[in-house]
This record gives sequence, structure tokens and C-alpha cells, in this order.
Amino acid sequence: MQSILRQEQQHAASQSQGTAPRPVSISPIFEPLCEIAKTIDVSAVLGEFASSDTTDGDHMSAFANTMSGRIGEALAVNFLTSKKLELGIDDIEWCNEKSESLLPFDIRLRMSEGQIRYCEVKTHSHSSASPNYFVSPSELSLAFSEGTKMFCLCVWIAPIERSSTSVVLRDAFMIGWQQGLLGSIEQREASLILRVNNKDATHR
Repeated sequence: MQSILRQEQQHAASQSQGTAPRPVSISPIFEPLCEIAKTIDVSAVLGEFASSDTTDGDHMSAFANTMSGRIGEALAVNFLTSKKLELGIDDIEWCNEKSESLLPFDIRLRMSEGQIRYCEVKTHSHSSASPNYFVSPSELSLAFSEGTKMFCLCVWIAPIERSSTSVVLRDAFMIGWQQGLLGSIEQREASLILRVNNKDATHR
């Protein structure tokens, strides 16, 4: 089974019903990221990945996910860089910039007051109307151990191809900046869902 992070637009619903919205830590960041997406040099971000010789179906799928993930992380890094003063960020480290770090987060932030925060970037590049974002056990463990220091930045982009020269952004949210990813889940601003990947295993 895998954990899935799904956004719940309760804040928007409460506004449409005329009730007073409660403070939320899911921040729509579509507009600023749209401007940033226009400046992304896709070939520079993908680097050697774009020239990788990949032909079979399984590897093509993994290759596409890698390309989309790198684009999503580049968008996140550029967004956080543009908000350094506003968010009180002193330093930004893109942990996967040169190669996959295998860490349970993609970006490490040093805040102005010295605190370290962790950003996991979730990128969706498929055509589903309501994207889900997968969360690994190590990412959940980090969310538990670091509390409010761990948040997610979720981006939904059009599929990235080898020949892509631009990024088309469909939606974007920052989840848990104020109270952490777990805080957002506890406040029902986001949900964790279990999906059975191997149905045969449930009968053993």
C-alpha cells in the first residue's frame, strides 16, 4: 500500500457557503508560479536526462516521471527564491540539483532565525482532473519527526517531453507552510489515503 496526499478545497467551500473561513496552511500559488514557469529553461534543468537513451515502456514511464519531477523541483526552488524576503528564508539548497539524493525531501531551507525547514516537492503531470500526490514512508516519517518544519509544494504541469521548451502550469499549492504537513492533515486541509497496489496480497 502507498500513502496518497489529496487536496481538499474546504477553504473555498466555506467561502462559497458564506461561513467564516478558518486559517489554512494551503496556499494557492498558481499566479506567481505561472510567471516563474515562463522563465524556466527546460533543457538546462533536464541536462543529461533529456539526452538519455530510453526506449522500453517501463523505463520511458520512469524517465518521464524523472523529467517532470526535476521541472517541478526547479519551479519550487525558483518560487522559494523569489519569496526569500517575504518568507524569511536565508538559504535554499536544492538537494537533487546534481543527482538524486534519495533524501525524504527535495529542498532544505535555512530560515533567517537559524531554523532548518524541509520541502518535499510533489509533481503531477498527467491529465486527471483531480491529481493525487504520493507520499513515501520515509517522507511520512520526516513529517512526524520534524513537525511544523516539513511542508509540501505540489505542482500540476502538462506532460514534459524530450522536445519540450516550455512549462505549462495547471495548478499549484503549498501545503503546511504554517503548521507543517501533519498539521494540515490534522486540520483536514489535506488527506492521506491508502490504495491497495497488489490486490492478491489482501487474500494471503
